[in-house]
Amino acid sequence: MAPTISKSVARTSVLIAAIRTYLSNKLVSFNNDALYKPYEQPLVKQYAKYCYTNPVDLCSDVRLTIIDPYALFFIRHESSPDILAEFFHTLPKFKPTVDQDPLYQSLISSGLDVSSVDSIAHFFKSSTTSEAQIMQGWTLLFDEMISNHVSCRTRLIDEFVLEGVSNGIKQVVILGSGLDTRAQRLPLDHSVTVFEVDVAEVVEYKRHVMESAMLAIEPISKAKNVDIKEDLRYLDTWTSKLKESGFQTDKPSIWILEGLLMYLQPEHTANLLNTISPMSSSGSAMIIQTTGVFDRTVPNYFGKNIFQQLAEEVFIPAPRPDELLTNIGFTNGLTTLYEKDLIKMYGTPGAVYQDPCTPFQRFTKSYKP
Repeated sequence: MAPTISKSVARTSVLIAAIRTYLSNKLVSFNNDALYKPYEQPLVKQYAKYCYTNPVDLCSDVRLTIIDPYALFFIRHESSPDILAEFFHTLPKFKPTVDQDPLYQSLISSGLDVSSVDSIAHFFKSSTTSEAQIMQGWTLLFDEMISNHVSCRTRLIDEFVLEGVSNGIKQVVILGSGLDTRAQRLPLDHSVTVFEVDVAEVVEYKRHVMESAMLAIEPISKAKNVDIKEDLRYLDTWTSKLKESGFQTDKPSIWILEGLLMYLQPEHTANLLNTISPMSSSGSAMIIQTTGVFDRTVPNYFGKNIFQQLAEEVFIPAPRPDELLTNIGFTNGLTTLYEKDLIKMYGTPGAVYQDPCTPFQRFTKSYKP
């Protein structure tokens, strides 16, 4: 039986993969070489053979697209319809008027029965359901706000990694790595090692999917990719496995904590960061993503995507992200960026966007002196 993801939090990584797929499809559909970096050209060229190039128009800014050619293969995995159905069944909760959406109406008229998770899964598993309809199902779960967010955070962290590597750092550690594909799609040479730490279920699912994905789309990275199958709560265990796998504490490293800390209680976040600090030599770099304190009075606080619901039910705020890094000695170049900052950095100058519910998501980066 093929590996799958059963835990609810881990399943959000498949939802993120759906958003990355949408953004990649959109980039290819624009057919504009200026939208991607030269090193990404081989990925775009290969991906164009596989992707659906007529995506729904959620992305109003052509510059807020990305290329992650491997995300599509997670969406095509045999377990994905069940994950899609689980999320799709909650649509009326965060989109009360979804029955008026033309995409939704189109799926209903094609035979989608929304009475249960099983009936939804049956539709998306059917051989008569097209890839376009499957992508429509995923697309109904998010909106332009969240697609902009995923695009910006992807580009920010990609650039952070490439900057660190260009400055001589040869170790990259991704904690709670999920379905991250930077070890395949970034231009990293043989001297770089990317360590990915996550629970065994997620790692095994990802490797199963990536085996066929990398045969279809050749990675541009030459880096060594090392998996650490362990729960991050077991600090002694995963750090021991990391060191046994070749991680050198006397060499600088890049630490990526993307989409992770919002699931941890404050004491667990502190314990995790305090564990990382003594393993990080001078010159090490870290970037973390945190969630702001929820404020229902902010205009447009409630978006039309499922992450708004997840934020209320699951996410744990971190009021002062700067202190999280200064407290563990990462003090050089300390910077916190909000979603509005990222859109200014990566979007088209002067463009008007749906107002993000700042300070909903923040990205803090710093270096250890």
